[in-house]
Amino acid sequence: MVVEQIAQAEHHAHNHIPFFVLEDASTKDSGSGWIARAERMAVIHEARREVTPSLGEVAPPHHSKDSLAVMGWQLKQCLEAQQNVSDANGIVVVLAPTAIAHPRIFARDVSRLVQTPSLSAVRYIVVELGGQLRKRLVSRLGDACMCVNWAGDEDYRREQNDRLAAMAAAPIGASSNVSAGFVGPKDAEAPTRKQRESEANPSPAIPVEGEALLQTHIAGAAIAVQKKNFRKAIALQRDAVEQCGNLVQLACILECTLASYLLQAGNQKHARTTFEASAKRAEEAGFLDVAAQALLGLAALQALDKDKERALVTYARAGDLAAAAGAEIIAIEAYRAGGQIALPISEKSALILWQRALRLASANPDVATSSSVSTVARAFAKVAQKHGAHESARSLLELADEYERAAAAADTSAAEDTDADTEEGNHVCR
Repeated sequence: MVVEQIAQAEHHAHNHIPFFVLEDASTKDSGSGWIARAERMAVIHEARREVTPSLGEVAPPHHSKDSLAVMGWQLKQCLEAQQNVSDANGIVVVLAPTAIAHPRIFARDVSRLVQTPSLSAVRYIVVELGGQLRKRLVSRLGDACMCVNWAGDEDYRREQNDRLAAMAAAPIGASSNVSAGFVGPKDAEAPTRKQRESEANPSPAIPVEGEALLQTHIAGAAIAVQKKNFRKAIALQRDAVEQCGNLVQLACILECTLASYLLQAGNQKHARTTFEASAKRAEEAGFLDVAAQALLGLAALQALDKDKERALVTYARAGDLAAAAGAEIIAIEAYRAGGQIALPISEKSALILWQRALRLASANPDVATSSSVSTVARAFAKVAQKHGAHESARSLLELADEYERAAAAADTSAAEDTDADTEEGNHVCR
């Protein structure tokens, strides 16, 4: 989401500087990834030349042991290619690696690029999850570096944590309000097991006492994650999964959450196998939307491991299952991500996946306003421009504009409805 918002800034009316968004390279191998980024820059630049003929050509990057030098050479080429473009006075490079295995080396490399005099017209935006790079970059660059932190709403987070704690502590037989973490009558007499079973679940798959224990495990795991106690969170979440019994759909959903906890704990291998097992189990049971979401998690980890061919297949499968389940938004996201992974490997495969996403959006305009299908249309347009299909590219760009206008209108309408509801509530309070 952050990277997408940054990328949109390129299209601001007052901006004349091209953005190179490089989010597909990892620093996993010896702190490198620079050659992959340089290659991606060449592809992006070539696509821009289709719509901006005055841009000069750039040669593809050569391979060298000094991968940072290759990146610097590519940056210099892109700057020189702008000489005949009016108002263009630099470039912005967005570095958003999927994994930073060696933050010290990465920070050193970025600092060297920033401090290279011939590249002074390049601006860099580094996006990271966590704080591995911030202190290192500030230490090296001083006032040449500006940091922006995304800070969550601490009051809201505290409220949610308190509610989770209340859920975990709720006794068996507590009212639904108390069980959900809300304030409720603490001295109310708890209903008997027979009453609960007859009113809420004539044939419970989980015994009544088990429901409370399951709730305790789930809430306890969530609290443990907040406290970075991943060992406890994983143990509690595993207990919750096992306790589901024949409730396959719930078990698979909880298993996906377990995979995310394993990933946060740094156990990427087990996270991957957990997503895989959950997807298989959900698909066999007919819960295709759940299977698709598990496959999305699996595909992301495959891409992170640079297993891009397998990630491409997994994203495609996720999209197909989601589409079959009627979960069009999930399907579009899967096809979009799969296309991005496929593009450097197989342009044909990328276009096939993007066509599927566009067909889903065309059949359901409401889905188009709630998904990233406009990004798909723009990516497709770039490929069309590259091959000289300018009319098709123009149509795709117009379609992307149409989707974005519709999405903006929907957001405005939702905001107005919220304001109206708030005003009505204030009036009632008065």
